[in-house]
Amino acid sequence: GGRGRGGRGGRGDGNGEDGPKRIWPEHKGGVGEEVAEAIKAERPDLKKVQVLKVGSPVTRDHRLDRVRIFVDDEGKVALPPRVG
Repeated sequence: GGRGRGGRGGRGDGNGEDGPKRIWPEHKGGVGEEVAEAIKAERPDLKKVQVLKVGSPVTRDHRLDRVRIFVDDEGKVALPPRVG
C-alpha cells in the first residue's frame, strides 16, 4: 500500500512524477503577466496565480492551489514561481 497518494511528503524540486508541477524555474527572467498566463494554462486547477512585486507583504500560509510570481521593478520574474 501507500502508493497513489501523490504529492504528500515528497522531497526534491516538486516536479517529480508524483503529481502536478509545483515549481517553474524555466520562467525566471520572463515577463510576469505572460508567465502567469502560461502557468494558468498548464495548471487550470490553481485557484490563484498572483503577480507581486518582490518584497510585497504576503500571508505566510501555504496553499496548494496558489502560485505567487514575484517580479522586479521591470516586471520580470525574479524568483522561480512555485505553488504555495
